Order: sequence, then structure tokens, then C-alpha cells
Amino acid sequence: METDDRDDDDLYVEITADGNWQPNGSAVPPQAVGTWQVAPEIHDLMMLRRIGGRTSRRDRSLVLAGVIAGRGKLADILMLIHMAAMDGALHLTTERDGYEIDKVLFFRRGVYLAGHSSLLEDRLGEVLVKEGFISVDQRNQCMAQVAEGARLGTVLVAEKLMSTPQVYEGLRKQGEQIFCSTLGFENGHFRLVAPLDMTQVPAMLRLNVQNLVLEGMRRLDEDERAAQQAEPSAELALHRVEPVEDTELPPDSEQKIINVYNDALGKLFKTLPTIEGVPLMAELRDFVAGSVPFRDMFEGVGVRPDGTLDGDALHGNVSKLGEHRLRILQEALNELLFYVMFAAEEVVSHRLEAQLQHDVARALSRLPRHDKR
Repeated sequence: METDDRDDDDLYVEITADGNWQPNGSAVPPQAVGTWQVAPEIHDLMMLRRIGGRTSRRDRSLVLAGVIAGRGKLADILMLIHMAAMDGALHLTTERDGYEIDKVLFFRRGVYLAGHSSLLEDRLGEVLVKEGFISVDQRNQCMAQVAEGARLGTVLVAEKLMSTPQVYEGLRKQGEQIFCSTLGFENGHFRLVAPLDMTQVPAMLRLNVQNLVLEGMRRLDEDERAAQQAEPSAELALHRVEPVEDTELPPDSEQKIINVYNDALGKLFKTLPTIEGVPLMAELRDFVAGSVPFRDMFEGVGVRPDGTLDGDALHGNVSKLGEHRLRILQEALNELLFYVMFAAEEVVSHRLEAQLQHDVARALSRLPRHDKR
């Protein structure tokens, strides 16, 4: 079996200012009918406790709930479930880049059975491609049958693209990836619901929680070391960022380039104790007003109180330039950023200057490129 990518039919409740509760979403399930008491709120997680009514073992109840407060903090909860031999579905919710991420880990007697994830990267097909079991074309070849209700693993075996042991190994990799990735959650909520509904379990992997927690923490350490190595060294000399050529960029890249440098200028000025009271603001305005090499670029461009530039005025000036206008824009803005960092050398640390140059170079390297197909 493998993870089912279909969404659950969730029940939502709208609470109005006058105290009315209105179900919203799927039909109200029979097990939800009854009288409930609102338990103490945990951050933005509200819990209800049934008052009277049915109390059979078939009713699911909330065993654990709380807030995720930092990377690796879930390790204690996972080990508690393991050591106490708990059953249930551990629902985990976090937010990344403005998007909500949901994952569910299924446990029986403290043993991890399988996981479900809302992320595309955690789906079985993506994992099999990443691990080298199949190619992208082979995965896509099977997706038509999957869309009709067949399971990907079954299709792969039927098409002789993978053996049954290989499918199991792929499922194990998928289960490990979903489990270990939850240790990287920096915020959000968790709740353990029991007893376990076996019809919702996508696979029966039976993996050791203690080993997975250790592996997940090891991966976190590796990620942190890689991030530290990617940071610019304070000992490195500053250098001007190499601009991206116009031929590589779509014509609508102006705003993205302006945003890259305005973001760097904004971060730079945030480090100053005040804005208007620091001579650096006057230095910036003087440079914009009197820059000889890029006079046409900066003509009439104002400086906002936060140190960023008037994007509309810059757009107007760029539109008047001819060939290599995007390259000239990058050169002008980089020269401006370099000048401001030079003028602020008594106020801003060398490490921050290096970090800003690093951020600009990385952002420019990630600009969308022309589709050359």
C-alpha cells in the first residue's frame, strides 16, 4: 500500500461574533452529534470534550496536543509515544513560506506504521524518482492508471518497472522521509488522536521510532552545518556582484531586480539606530542625485525613509535605455549598494556587508531565465 493523495472531507465550524456556531464543509458525521465543552485553548488550537453521550471504544479522543516551538522539539513527543507504546494518528501542522503543511504519523503500540503528507515532494512517485528507482518518464507513464484509482506501486509491478521488494523499499524511504522531515518543523501544532483507525493507515511499515528520531536529528545537524558553510565568511573581501545578461532574462525582470536591491538596502538601514538622524541617508540621497556614471538611471529617483528607492521612477528611467538596459540597471544598483556600505563602514559590520552581497548574488542567480525550448 502507499500514501493516498486524496484529501479528507474535513468538517469546519464558523463561530460568529454573536456566539453562533455554524458547520461549514462536508456533512456533519454522526459521531460529531452531541454536546461538547470547549477545553482550554492552546495558541490557535481549540479542543472540544464530549459531555455525556456515547463513550464506546470506537469513539476517537484527543490524547496529546500542544504547540511546536522550534526545530527538533517534536523528538520528545515522538519518543513519548514510542516509550509509552501509544496508539493513534499524530497530526502535525506547520507553516512554511505562507503555506500550511499537514502531515500525519500513524502509530500502533509505539511503532511507526506509515505517514501521510500534503507535500508533493513526499508522494511516492516523487520519492521513487529521487531515490533512483524509476525515471520521471516512467512515473508519468503510470500516472494515467493511478488517476483512475489504481495504486502506483501496483501499476509499477504490473508494468514490470519495479519488483514488489523494490516497491516496499520505496515505501520505506517515503515513510522515513515524512517522519524525519517533521523534526524540522519550527512552529505549528501537534495532536495525537486515538484509537487508531486502521482504514486510514496507508501502509504497514513497522519502523523503529528511536532509530528514526536519531536519523532525523542527524539530518537536522547536517542541514545546519550546510547552511553555516553557505554563509559568507567575515574574512572575505567584498566584491561587486556579477550582473546577469539581458539575453538570459525575460523583459519583465526589472521589478524583480529592483526588489532584490531594495531588500538589501532596507536590511542595511534597519541596522542603523535612526534613519533621518544618520548622515548616511544624506550620503545616499547625494549619490542618487549626483552619480555621474549612472546619472540617467537615477535622475529624479527619490529615497524613501527606510532607505529603499522609488521603484516607479527607476522603471521610467530604465524604459528609456536601449540595449543592455537590465545589465545597466544591475550595475547601477550594485554600485549604489557598494557605495552605501562604504559610507556606513563605521556603523555596519563587515559580516553584514558580506551577507548582503551574498544575498544579492544568490537572488540574482535565482531570477527566472528565458525558456530556450
